[in-house]
Amino acid sequence: MERIIEVTTPEILANVFGNFDENVKLIENNFGVRVVGRNEMIKISGEEKNTENALKTVEALIKIAESGEAILPQKVNYLMSMVFEGSEDSVVKLSSSTVCVTANGKVIKAKTVGQAKYIESIVKNTIVFGIGPAGTGKTYL
Repeated sequence: MERIIEVTTPEILANVFGNFDENVKLIENNFGVRVVGRNEMIKISGEEKNTENALKTVEALIKIAESGEAILPQKVNYLMSMVFEGSEDSVVKLSSSTVCVTANGKVIKAKTVGQAKYIESIVKNTIVFGIGPAGTGKTYL
């Protein structure tokens, strides 16, 4: 099966592919597909189910890139895991939700769905206990 996606600008295509095509290599290795980008188009080919999952991942990455966010391999891996769960839309929503902007102009955003739920709890409740494994971003948020 083969699917083709049009991209609005070469910058979006470059952001989706990543440095040295590292993002695309992750997608190809995880889904067992072939991804090629040319002239503001992305072609994905492989078995039907794998191609559809890769397509969902790439479409979500395009939406994230269009919001101006740089796409790093960590985001691609997280997005692929969410595609397997059928929750890729929640990752796209994260890229548009800003917690705050620091005095230096750095935008603080939830990086995972769990962090987004944590922020939502802080907003809705008077007291929130941040309990969970180390490295999940509780202190960062």
